[in-house]
Amino acid sequence: MKNLLVLVITAITLALFVGGCDNGTGNNGGGGKDTTSGKDTTGNKDTNTINWIEIANTNWYSDDKIEFTITTAEQLAGLAKIVNSGNEFLGKTIKLGANITLNDTINWENWATTAPKRIWTPIGISSSRFKGEFYGMGYVVSGMYINNSEDYQGLLGFTGNGAIVKSLGVVAFFVKGKNNIGGLSGQSYESYYLDCYSIGKTEGIELYTGGLAGSAVRGEIIDCYAMGNVKGNDCVGGLLGSGSSKLINSFAAGNITGVSNVGGLVGFGGGEIDGCYAIGNIKGNGNGKGIGGLVGGSSGSLISNCYATGNVENGIDIGGLVGSFGVLGIYGEVNNCYSIGEVTKGKGYTGGLVGQKSLSEITNCYYDRETSKQNDEDCFSCPERGEGKTTAEMKQQETYTDWDFTNIWGIDPSINNGYPYLLDNY
Repeated sequence: MKNLLVLVITAITLALFVGGCDNGTGNNGGGGKDTTSGKDTTGNKDTNTINWIEIANTNWYSDDKIEFTITTAEQLAGLAKIVNSGNEFLGKTIKLGANITLNDTINWENWATTAPKRIWTPIGISSSRFKGEFYGMGYVVSGMYINNSEDYQGLLGFTGNGAIVKSLGVVAFFVKGKNNIGGLSGQSYESYYLDCYSIGKTEGIELYTGGLAGSAVRGEIIDCYAMGNVKGNDCVGGLLGSGSSKLINSFAAGNITGVSNVGGLVGFGGGEIDGCYAIGNIKGNGNGKGIGGLVGGSSGSLISNCYATGNVENGIDIGGLVGSFGVLGIYGEVNNCYSIGEVTKGKGYTGGLVGQKSLSEITNCYYDRETSKQNDEDCFSCPERGEGKTTAEMKQQETYTDWDFTNIWGIDPSINNGYPYLLDNY
C-alpha cells in the first residue's frame, strides 16, 4: 500500500461529494435469507434497467479447468450465476484480465435516488459461498449498483472456508441492503482479503455495514482500505461492520453514521487490529452504545499501533479511539495507540481515548486533550483510559513511552500534521 497519504486526501474530497450487536463469532455473522433477485427499491421505473444476471455469460466455464480469466462484465455476472447455483469454486482460481465497468459512473454519487441501467447480483450466498481464489491482478470493478432490502450484498455476497481475494479494487459504487453489507464483500467466513480496496458509498438497514466488508469472521484483512461514507444501524464501520478477523496495516477514510457500535474502522470487533488507522467523523443518533473514532464496541480485541483522527459525537459511551471496550465480559488490550479528534460529551462514559472500559488493559496510549476537549483526569471514579497530553506534547517523540520509532512509527512535522504516523503506510 503505497502513497496512502494521497489516497486519504482523495477520500476526504469524496466525502464532500448501536447495547452491542452480535460480536461476529457466529458462522453467518447475522441472520438473513438467501436471495439472488437483486430487486431495485429506488422506485425507478426505467424499463431499461436490468440485472446483470439476466445477460450473464457462463460459456467461459468448464468443469475440467481450475483457472479462469475474466475480462467482461457479462463473464463476471456469469461467475455470480455459477456460484449462486451451487458451484462454490473450491480449488479453482479466478483472475481479472481487464478493468470491468458495470455502469457509466458519471453520476454514481446520486444513485441512492436515481438508478443506473444495470443492477448487480453478488457473487456467493450463504448456502453457496465462493470458496475459491479471486485475483484482481490490480484491475478494478467500477459502477456497481445494488439497492434492495436483502442480505449479503456487495461485489462478493458471501465468501467462506479458505477463500482468498487479492489485489482487487471496487470503485464508484452504491450498495444498500439489510444485513451484512459491504462494498467488496457482504460476509466473509474464514476468508483472506489481501491488498484490496473500495471507494464508494455503503448503506445498511439493520446489522453489519462496512465500507469494505459487512462482517468478517475468523479470517484476515491485510493491506486493505476503504474510502467513502458509510451509513447503517448497528455495527457500522468505515472498513468493517463487525467481526473477529485479524486486521493488519489497513485504514478507512470517510464519515460514518449509525445508531450503536459505530466506528471509523470497525463497528464492533473481537479480533486483532494492528497497524491501522481511521480518518473521518463518527456520529451516532444519541441513543446507541459504543461510538468510537477507530472502533465502536469491542469484546476481546487486541488493538496495537493504531490511531484515529476523526471527531466523535452523539452516543452512549463514546471515545476518540474506542467507544465501549471490554463489553460482554471478555478481556482485551489496547497498546501503543492514540487519538486526536474532538469528542463531544454523550450519555454514559465519555473519554478522550476510550469511553467505557471493563476487564481490559490500556498501555502506553494517549489522546490530545486540547483537540479532543476531554480530560479524563477530571473523572476520579473512572478507570484508567489513556493519558491526555497537550497538542505540542503529542507531536514529540519523547511523549510515547516504549513505542518503536524505528520499525513501526515515524514522526515528522511535515507528515500527518506532526502527529505520529505508521511507516508501512507512507
